[in-house]
Amino acid sequence: FIKTGCGVSGALTSGNAGSNTVLDFTNDMDGGACIVIASSASPTPNGTFSQGNNVGNFLVLGNSSGKPGSAYCTQGIYVDGVLDEHLHDVKIQYINGPCLFWGQSVLSYIDRVSTYGCGTASTAEVEIYGETDGMGHEFNGTTLYISGLDTGYDAGAGAQAGIKIDRWSQITIDGGSFESAGIPMMVGSKSSATNGVRNLIVRNVDLESPSNSASNCATFGTGWTGSAGLAVQDSYLENDSCAADSTSITSQLVFQNTNDMFVKQDVFQSPNSGATVLDFQGTGNTHENAFLSNLALMASPVYVKVNGTAISDANPALAWSIDNEPVTVAGLPTCNASTRGRSLFVTDATVALSGTSVGTAPIGGGANVVPVSCNATGWLIGG
Repeated sequence: FIKTGCGVSGALTSGNAGSNTVLDFTNDMDGGACIVIASSASPTPNGTFSQGNNVGNFLVLGNSSGKPGSAYCTQGIYVDGVLDEHLHDVKIQYINGPCLFWGQSVLSYIDRVSTYGCGTASTAEVEIYGETDGMGHEFNGTTLYISGLDTGYDAGAGAQAGIKIDRWSQITIDGGSFESAGIPMMVGSKSSATNGVRNLIVRNVDLESPSNSASNCATFGTGWTGSAGLAVQDSYLENDSCAADSTSITSQLVFQNTNDMFVKQDVFQSPNSGATVLDFQGTGNTHENAFLSNLALMASPVYVKVNGTAISDANPALAWSIDNEPVTVAGLPTCNASTRGRSLFVTDATVALSGTSVGTAPIGGGANVVPVSCNATGWLIGG
């Protein structure tokens, strides 16, 4: 089922419009979505899917006068209940809500899509949401591949975020940029106690210029209300960058209730010398098995903070990991063959991390925060 609103100057019939087709929705006063791609006009939560649509090569224009937030459409393209859907080569502009709302789908693709001047204070330019708002589905989305998605470029739209991802399993974002639209990326921000985000891969993505007084480049698990550690799991960030040219930045990446997060070869830059780069925050949250490797951190003295404890002397060029929150030397668990390889931070070492202290046993009673690891017989400084 593919539907366009009334008063449209173009046409979308078979789903693949002609090259450079413009769909102008300025006179569509019905509200709702400009374009709906769904299993039926009123999908039901029984797993009925629209299969194999190839939709692309057009421009969706919510308001031809170019005024963000004044369009009648509250969603540019609404996708829900689809299987093997391919949305490609589409530009969406000036929507009074998300440019693209992607609901329940299986084995689908978003390629070369750009958004501009969309979103509101409570919505992102692009929203990926496994449990849809208006069509009744009650299960997660799964297996979505996104390539070349660009959002933002117009902070005047007042968007909450560039992209929001919630209640989803197996999603890959490879290449693109989220910038100048609130927090560039929000993962697991909607309130939920049961359905989080799992198997997220984000690589080669530019998270740039947070706007509208946003204090982060990306957040993970901030809306979670369920058991600790289940908001965002088994996820991988590689070769991404956060170019934060706003002094409102306090923490570039925020993690709450995350588990098995792998952050590798990312670049973080901030003009705010007091900003934290990676902030594992929140009392009582679980942050197990966060592996950090070969990070480039510039103009920020606090590399990592775990539940409020700043860890500023860890070497970001080395591979090290965080397993739960920091402890004192006396609070370290038993080190034996079963805990070999486990890493923690201690908060009261008598020596700082240095070339001479690496490989020595930590002694408590000091004020240094250092990484330690278990070699099967004892805890040693060095992570």
